[in-house]
Amino acid sequence: DDDDDDHEMAHYKIDYGANLVTLTLHNNSLMGNIPPDLALPRSLTTFTFASNELTGRMPPELLDQQRTGNRSTMTIYGTNNRLSCDLPQSWNFTTDQQSLVLIGNRFS
Repeated sequence: DDDDDDHEMAHYKIDYGANLVTLTLHNNSLMGNIPPDLALPRSLTTFTFASNELTGRMPPELLDQQRTGNRSTMTIYGTNNRLSCDLPQSWNFTTDQQSLVLIGNRFS
């Protein structure tokens, strides 16, 4: 019965990308802003979007994901884009195992 299958599936939480540890999107001609609602899998330890044409602010929500979700280590590489803004003073890293690399942007 289809109704029984739907009821059983409602008890499972689906975590897409649960085993993904590295997401590399460099040199893909990505353009525009980084969406503030970008959700990364909790298993992710390296997120690279270097050498694209991304503009605007680095969303604080992205770094909030880095500091939460039981992530003891996570590195974000966003080098050689067109990001430009003041980095908020509230961005602090809670462990020495987290890295944010933003070389070659237009931060002020």
